[in-house]
Order: sequence, then structure tokens, then C-alpha cells
Amino acid sequence: MARFPKGYVKPTDSCDSCLAWGNFSGRLCSTCYMFGRGHDAAACTGCRRVQPLKWNYCRLCWCQARLSTKAVVGQSADETDVRDRLAAVRHHQLFFVGMHYRRRPTPAAPVDFKSSETFVWL
Repeated sequence: MARFPKGYVKPTDSCDSCLAWGNFSGRLCSTCYMFGRGHDAAACTGCRRVQPLKWNYCRLCWCQARLSTKAVVGQSADETDVRDRLAAVRHHQLFFVGMHYRRRPTPAAPVDFKSSETFVWL
């Protein structure tokens, strides 16, 4: 028996864990689902929500610490710096699902057919 009627499209929603907006099939985005499989849930030190934790911080706090790290260029990313950035999180910037590591498409190299040599394979 199908969960939804045929042709049903789930509307865009926010993830219950990281609050990111996007199109995904369940209550959690795929990244939060995988994060939760490997970490135990408890109260987050940063935001006080009961979520799966890594170093006592939830995934949303980790995302915010990562964004603030990208804003400061030229600093090392050693463990003490990461812990300081996690402790400094005081707000959360909402984001879209799947936009964190999106790579820019590389433009194709221009080809000049007039000056290129023709190779003949025998």
C-alpha cells in the first residue's frame, strides 16, 4: 500500500534537524539522516535542542561554525580553532538543502579551429 496517492508531490519543507529548506522525501534531509545514524542524541551545548551530537554540538551548530570559518580567510583549522568557533555560535543562518558543496561548473576551454593542427592516426 502506497503512503501517498499516485501523482502526489511532497511540497518543499524544512528539515526537522538542521532547519534547511529543500525537497527531500522524509522529515530529515539526507545529511542529517546520516549524521544521526552515527551520533547519539542529547541537548546541544550551543542551541539547547535535543539532536544527534558530535563534540556536544548538533549539525546546525556545526554548519554555522563552518560558515563563520569560511568568512575568515587565512586561519588554520586546527582542533582548538574549531572548538572556539563552535563555542562562539550565537545565531543560526538558515540555508537550502544540497547547496553547501555545490561546485561551479568549469567553463569549457575555448577551441580555436583555425590555429589547431590536424592529427591523422594511421
